[in-house]
Amino acid sequence: MMSIMKKEILDGVRNYRFLIIFFALLFFAVLDPVMTKYILPEILKSQFDGMTPEMMAQMVDMTQRGAIVSYLGDAKEISSIVIVFVLSGLLARELTEKTLILPICSGKKFTEIVLSKIVVFGAFTMFTAIFTGFINFFYASILFTMDITSIWIILKSSLIMGIMLMFMISIILLTGVFVRKAIVSGLLTLGFIYLQGIIGGLFIINQYLPTGLYSEMLLLTETISKEAWISLTITILLSVTFTSLSIIRLRKMEIAFR
Repeated sequence: MMSIMKKEILDGVRNYRFLIIFFALLFFAVLDPVMTKYILPEILKSQFDGMTPEMMAQMVDMTQRGAIVSYLGDAKEISSIVIVFVLSGLLARELTEKTLILPICSGKKFTEIVLSKIVVFGAFTMFTAIFTGFINFFYASILFTMDITSIWIILKSSLIMGIMLMFMISIILLTGVFVRKAIVSGLLTLGFIYLQGIIGGLFIINQYLPTGLYSEMLLLTETISKEAWISLTITILLSVTFTSLSIIRLRKMEIAFR
C-alpha cells in the first residue's frame, strides 16, 4: 500500500491538488481578519452616512471571535467548493482514462487503491485545516483584543473542519465510481452536502446529520456537546460506509480491468 500512497502523493503534487487545497484555506485564514478589521468598516461607512463604531458592532462582529467565525464560515462555504472540484477526479478521472489498469494488473487491490486516496488526501486536508486554523487564530489575535485564548478551542474547530473535509472525500470517491465524470461527481457531492443542510434545517434534525458538526464548529467552545457527538458518530459511520461501497462497486467492475 505504501507504493500506492507514494503514487497518490506524487499525483497530488504534480496536479497541484495539495497546493490548491492549502491556499484555498490559507487565503481566507489571512484575509478574513483583515476584512473584519479594516475593509468592512470602510465599506459600511461608504454605504451608510453617519455610521458609528457602535452601529457597526451591531451589524458585524468586529472582534477576534468574529474574525475566526468568519474564516470558518468561508472555509465551509467557499473553500469546500474549491476542494470538492479539485478532488472530484480522484476516482472518476482514473476510471474514464483507464489509468487503474496498470496497478490492478500489477496485483494491487481495490481496497488499497481507495484507502490510499482516503489516507493521503484526508491526512493532508486535516493537516491543512489545523494549520490554517491556527494561522487565522494568531493573525486575528494580533489585529484584535484576544477574546479567545485557549488553543484547544481552535484545535477542536479545526479538527471538526478536517473531519468534514474527509467526509466529503468519501462522497467524492463514491460518486466518482458510479458516474465516472469528475464534474458530475463534484456537483453530486455538493448537492448531497447542501441537501443535508436543507433537510436538517427543515426538520430540525441537524444533530443526526453530518451538517450538525458545522454548528458545533462555529460555537468556538472547548467541550463537545452531546448533539455534536451524535453528528460525529454518524459522520464517521457514513464515511466508512461510503468508502466500503466504493470498494464494492470497483470490485464488481473488476472484470473490465482484466
